[in-house]
Amino acid sequence: MKAPEGAAEKKDQKSLNEIMADEFIERDATDPENTITRTKWMQERLSDYKLDPLQIRSMTIRAFLGNAVVSFVQKQKANQNSASRSAEYFIVDVWVANHGKWQVASRFSSVVCQGGVDRQ
Repeated sequence: MKAPEGAAEKKDQKSLNEIMADEFIERDATDPENTITRTKWMQERLSDYKLDPLQIRSMTIRAFLGNAVVSFVQKQKANQNSASRSAEYFIVDVWVANHGKWQVASRFSSVVCQGGVDRQ
């Protein structure tokens, strides 16, 4: 499995087409009712989205009969239309096996809260 961000950093549309399922959607915690389609996600990343090399940590992969859930923390330094997109995100991707290759079909993201949550 190759992450979409690596291909987005390089503006590699061919790799993005292979990695991302046709039904891909993203939902973000800052606006959960607004679904970002595959087409919109790719247009944003391939046009004016400036993305520095990412830092990824705390990755966990769970596989289930042709599906996998991949969660990780991604720290990014990015700009889009002169607006900062720099932050640390917790991302959960759902991957599906499509015709012998793994593709990301769904993504859920949220900005990481500084200091975490008190679970006492």
